[in-house]
Amino acid sequence: MQAYLLDLSEHIHVVRLLLISKTADDEAVAREAIASVPVHEKRCKRIEQAHPHCPINHLRSRLGLTDFEENCLWLAIACALDKDVADIVSLAQHNERKRLPTPWLCATLFTSSRDEQLKSLSLLSDDGVLFASGALIHESIGATYEPLWRQFSASPFLLFYMLGEERVDGRIANVARLVRPSKTLEQVALSPGDFLELRSVASRLAQANLPTLKSAFAQNGSQGFGLLLSGEPGVGKTTAVRAIASECGANLLEVDGHSLSSMPFDEACFALKVAFSQAIVTGAWLLIDHCDSILADPPLDHPFGEHQTLAGLIMKELDRCPVIVWLTCENPERISRALRERLVFRYFLKRPDKNVSKFIWQFNMPQEVELDIDVNFQILSSLPLSGRGVQNAIRLATITNGSGTVGHKSLYESALKQFVPDLSLVARQQWVRRSRDDLILPDSVSRIIDEVIETERVREQVLGGWGMQGRIEKGLGIVCLFDGDPGTGKTLAAEVIASELGVPLFTVSVANVVSKWIGETEKNLQKVFDEARKGKCVLLFDEADALFAKRAEVVRATDRYANMEVSLLLQLVENYSGVVILTTNLKDALDPALMRRITYKVNFPFPDAQTRCAIWKRLLPAERLGKDVDLMEVAKKFELSGGSIRTCALRACYKAARTSGVITSEILKEVCEHEYKALGRLFREG
Repeated sequence: MQAYLLDLSEHIHVVRLLLISKTADDEAVAREAIASVPVHEKRCKRIEQAHPHCPINHLRSRLGLTDFEENCLWLAIACALDKDVADIVSLAQHNERKRLPTPWLCATLFTSSRDEQLKSLSLLSDDGVLFASGALIHESIGATYEPLWRQFSASPFLLFYMLGEERVDGRIANVARLVRPSKTLEQVALSPGDFLELRSVASRLAQANLPTLKSAFAQNGSQGFGLLLSGEPGVGKTTAVRAIASECGANLLEVDGHSLSSMPFDEACFALKVAFSQAIVTGAWLLIDHCDSILADPPLDHPFGEHQTLAGLIMKELDRCPVIVWLTCENPERISRALRERLVFRYFLKRPDKNVSKFIWQFNMPQEVELDIDVNFQILSSLPLSGRGVQNAIRLATITNGSGTVGHKSLYESALKQFVPDLSLVARQQWVRRSRDDLILPDSVSRIIDEVIETERVREQVLGGWGMQGRIEKGLGIVCLFDGDPGTGKTLAAEVIASELGVPLFTVSVANVVSKWIGETEKNLQKVFDEARKGKCVLLFDEADALFAKRAEVVRATDRYANMEVSLLLQLVENYSGVVILTTNLKDALDPALMRRITYKVNFPFPDAQTRCAIWKRLLPAERLGKDVDLMEVAKKFELSGGSIRTCALRACYKAARTSGVITSEILKEVCEHEYKALGRLFREG
């Protein structure tokens, strides 16, 4: 039997003997029982001295218990774990319904004089360490408010603790869990600066000398330590706190703020109080995750101010109890200012850089996963993923590939799928599936499009591996200007580039970006670039002349704000580290300062007859073409842009499907003439 279970058994037996001595009808039995008590008490002492880590030793030092308080604790534990003890307790109190101890029973069992009884009863008040800590709780069923006869029991978490089980109290199992962390800070992907800062905090917490609960109650001033770790979702805040707790040898009681926020206020308060009690009594650290959802400042019209909020409850517990409490959140500004000022440590955990990100990929890759030879962690680390995002990407790639080897393409695509932009109506994200063969352009233009794609593929290697990033601080992205008549393939080229690079395409909605309210346009533009940066997206500004128009001389107040918007947009484009594509058919309307920032200027000419014929062949299904169709003749006769040819090809297919199922020359002639009319152009009959 484990030492702590043997110690528990002996203490329960001592309680049983004391109860028998008070309730036995046979005087000889009572004398024998009381004579046996010292024997078992000595056994308990020997066990506890030989095994310093017995739970009761920790409780004594942590709570500062007197002998009387410890005996009361053992009585409550014995009633919960031993039915015979509960039967004798009801007999001792002359009431078969009173199977739990009361202050009167404790005073009768564990004191020998009237004066001792009166002194001991004050230790079992609500302000006494046993009830104030939550180790003992009053029973509500059939409760009486007469102090002597109020039944109490041991908290569920105390029973688990004394049994050597590391479990969370059942009353808060829906919002909390108890974790015994094992990972150290060296095993957490942190930048050197973050590592040194958190290692310093871990060292100070390991040396922290918390007072006993009893002495803390007797003192005024702050007794606990509150610490805050903030940062973007998935950067490793919870993992870092666990690592610090591991290095200090502490368990971590983790409370989920999101779960608390969905509970009624009274229930959330109760759950937090139970969590604090378990942390105080068992010596665990308390972690309140996602705390910004529950710890905001109260509304100005709140009837009780900050005193009846969850933030107020935490401040009260920190002032009252020697406990270490960690808070994690995304935005620390959302937390009550009074609580923030009460915290002894506040730190923002940054998103990992490329070196740290590479370590995250390698560290999280399961050993049983067989990697293809083409896997390049250097390229994968260029994606701005958090630790959680990397784990999800690896899991998705391994599921997708089944039992086969995992290649670079699978990992890269799975990583890109982890980005969930928050763009609402400002921009639209698309995963386009376009082939390079879909884009039919003159050779001179095609070569530039191919160069853009290949340049982006090697850009990270040149900037990082060749050290160009240190020499050129700005303009590290690729900015392309596509100009030409409508329908010449500018937007299609942007889609092909995004598809070939395997990244999403963000198409900016100019109508929704521009706002009549001062400052809102700038906010929308900043949001577009921030979200696109997370996913290494290709950013497309269609009809860019609406946003990048020439700055004008300030005549009216609106001119000044319009100029500010263009200036900000130029800065954002220059600082974006991905691909930005601007399309326009009014190149002369663009601001001259933009032209300096363009990496590739591409003019999309109106397609000649040969190019038009190639487009027709690409779009129309060859097996549905009639024998009388000569696509070169159609291309020569009807001078249409690629966009117009697409419209005509689609209409021709619909018309053929409604009739004979064959695309005839007559159908093609009819749809092309209709397109000419729609464009307001003349055509020669016959």
